[in-house]
Amino acid sequence: MNALLDTHAILYLAADPSRLGAAARRLIEDPSTRLLASLASLWEIAIKVRIGKLELPLPVEAFWAETVRRARLIELPIERAAILRTLDLDLSHRDPFDRLLAAQALVAKAVFVSEDAAVDAWGIERVW
Repeated sequence: MNALLDTHAILYLAADPSRLGAAARRLIEDPSTRLLASLASLWEIAIKVRIGKLELPLPVEAFWAETVRRARLIELPIERAAILRTLDLDLSHRDPFDRLLAAQALVAKAVFVSEDAAVDAWGIERVW
């Protein structure tokens, strides 16, 4: 099974896994789950660090590399199909990162690991 982690799920996994929901933890701990981390999340993290909304214990590049390695995440590139899939999503939730991540989950046929119930309107299978 593929599971795409929302940006906050990646941050929780790196810093404090107890903040993840019980179902999310079970899914992440299952060795048969392919854990995906979108490069959109790296972009979102980098922006938040740059504008002062997020502090990391390491520079962004080192934090990302260490988190990907330690948590056995597979980087998911941003592909044209996912960008175009965002056009199919209603405008009930306008955050561009959430829209792209949701579209990537749909294209990859992945469960979306997120506490953000606003994405449920898009027909995503969400676990938290």
